[in-house]
Amino acid sequence: MMVKEVGRPQTVLVNGCAVATEFLGAQSCCLECPFPTCEESTKRYLRRKWRNADILRRLKLGYSVKAIALQLNVSIRTIQRAMKGVD
Repeated sequence: MMVKEVGRPQTVLVNGCAVATEFLGAQSCCLECPFPTCEESTKRYLRRKWRNADILRRLKLGYSVKAIALQLNVSIRTIQRAMKGVD
């Protein structure tokens, strides 16, 4: 993995990172990355985004909040946050 220093606190991966490779299917330079943050926080962000979309889809299909919470192993409050649009 080739790393390029860009100022004091930032490091740019020239050959891409594991997150870009996993989710985009190809390596991309950090400067071209579509993700708002790097590495683990990006994975958490994407999982939450996809989970919330799944929650809203299930609600449209008529599932109850309690049923969705049990199916996805999350709290009822998590379902309520997704309904409200709060990440």
